[in-house]
Amino acid sequence: MNRFYVLILILISSCAPKVYSLKGSYPKPPIIYTSNNSLDKVWSNIIDLFAQKGIPIKLIDKSSGLIISESATLIWSYEDKNGNLIKKDAWVVVPKILDKGSNKFIKPTTILGSWNIRVKEENGKTLINTNLYNITALYSSLNSVVWNTKTGTSMVLDGRSTGNFEKFIFDQIN
Repeated sequence: MNRFYVLILILISSCAPKVYSLKGSYPKPPIIYTSNNSLDKVWSNIIDLFAQKGIPIKLIDKSSGLIISESATLIWSYEDKNGNLIKKDAWVVVPKILDKGSNKFIKPTTILGSWNIRVKEENGKTLINTNLYNITALYSSLNSVVWNTKTGTSMVLDGRSTGNFEKFIFDQIN
């Protein structure tokens, strides 16, 4: 009986997708920029930027300087074999996933994530503290026995911010 369970475990693990680790170097969250503009100007510019980019806001609390977005579609990229971004302007980088059953990489249809931004004054400057979280990949269909569903599936990934979105925020509000 134990051999049967071992055989099942071997079959399942041999069909399980392989997730490749990220090789590149990416900024560790939170990413902080400093502006010489007033807190009110920075705050207003961030709200305007989210509206222009269509990033829905879940929570906005000016008294604490906190803006949290709803889950939004992110510009994403894979890495090349050397750990460099394939799409240089991507906001996030996600690991490649190999479907062992078909020996093909599984490409997500959409990558989602949420932004947490805190704006505060410190020593006459305005700090913009950004953090990306809940990076989730959506897949419409998968060929592997383990992944096969009719409605598609989602998976929380160990994706990382590339720092591009944070720099874009800073460039637009400054």
